[in-house]
Amino acid sequence: MWQSACFGSPHAREHAWYHGTVLICSAFGLQAAERSEQWATGTPQFMAIHTLMKRNQDLSSELESLLYVLLHIATGGRLLWKMYRNDQREAYAVKLTAMAVEFEDQILTRIESPLLKAAAIHLQELFFPGNLYYPRVKVTVQAFQRALETASASHSSGSLAD
Repeated sequence: MWQSACFGSPHAREHAWYHGTVLICSAFGLQAAERSEQWATGTPQFMAIHTLMKRNQDLSSELESLLYVLLHIATGGRLLWKMYRNDQREAYAVKLTAMAVEFEDQILTRIESPLLKAAAIHLQELFFPGNLYYPRVKVTVQAFQRALETASASHSSGSLAD
């Protein structure tokens, strides 16, 4: 339990604590986990592409993972890469292609809600500007929030081109 909750590192558990029923890993614990090189864990279908490539995780990686959770919800669990639960290499290839190259065909066609579709469009543009993943964009919480606010405004005005 400690290992999976604290990014796969036995060192991180020393810096984790419970707050009510929620396990919290401190920033110091995350740094210790990073140094141990055992911390890139998670479910491949929700992992950031950068994490699937076994690169260092950061806040942008966490926000990208949140994007995949939101897409999972928006598509009713019908994501193309959902079958790659234990294979990071295949999940990486399929996810990168779907997000950067075939986003409209592979993702948007599976989203029925106009509001969720608008959010998906704006978040995809944030993480994959010009349909490219590299050079990797460091997404901030503020940028993520602005993309959602822009999606909401474009949905309200009836324009997804905003």
